[in-house]
Amino acid sequence: MATDTSTDGWVYWVDPGDFLNRFRKDGSAVESDLQDLLAQVAAGDIGYEIDIDGNDIYLTSDDSSCSSTCVYRVSDDGGATFSFRDIGDFSSAPTGGDLRGIAVQGLTMYAITHGSSQTELYSLDLSASLPVAPTLTVTFTDLESCAGLEADDTYLYTVCDDGGSGDNAVVRIDIASLNTANPTFDVLLQTPSFFTVGSDIISAVYGEDLDADGEYDILYVTGDAGDDLFLCDPAGPLTTEPFNREWLDSFSGDDEGMAFDRVNQVLYKVDEGSTDVAAFD
Repeated sequence: MATDTSTDGWVYWVDPGDFLNRFRKDGSAVESDLQDLLAQVAAGDIGYEIDIDGNDIYLTSDDSSCSSTCVYRVSDDGGATFSFRDIGDFSSAPTGGDLRGIAVQGLTMYAITHGSSQTELYSLDLSASLPVAPTLTVTFTDLESCAGLEADDTYLYTVCDDGGSGDNAVVRIDIASLNTANPTFDVLLQTPSFFTVGSDIISAVYGEDLDADGEYDILYVTGDAGDDLFLCDPAGPLTTEPFNREWLDSFSGDDEGMAFDRVNQVLYKVDEGSTDVAAFD
């Protein structure tokens, strides 16, 4: 799921392998099967991740090991119209797993794989002539099955299987370190027992910058079967474990999708099984 930046705009959600849908934030309208407007995008090409950056709406492919068109833009005018634009040509650098997270930071898009033995992080220069060949920025052999991606000015945030230990963790990756010989990541939180991230699950990660300093003060994270948590000060020092707690547990169902509307301060959840949607102010 993802929301646009208009007060009375749209909330988008994808049904992987099937449909692109949206509904008005006030619930006044629902539009389904938007992929029918895109001749180049078959329903089966729609993957797990949708990301909105200003007027640009991006989707990922559902290919298990992407070797061509893996990321595409479906609108550049905030959803007023829809058109297809290939963003990343992965033919020269096929991924080792499907893309389960994309995030735009400035003129760079980051994409993360959901490989079962390692995680690959790619960067795509959005200022270059599109489609752009992605750069394999780093391979993390101690992170597996990562899903969801969010970026502030300092860090990337995702949820992974931590180091093959069987424990799931919320992880941050130092963006500045990506340009060095030793890119680094930190485990912010070994997720509590209630929180699960299965091998086929997409996690959603959204940040909120309360003081507009370029770093997130709150990180909202969702996992499988209605498992949710938030972390305070995820960009802060690691001297103490970030405060976290379970939340939204009154919304039952296999609600894997989540979106945060920063304009109206509303969180949206979708039940994968019934496609029911709930809003939390």
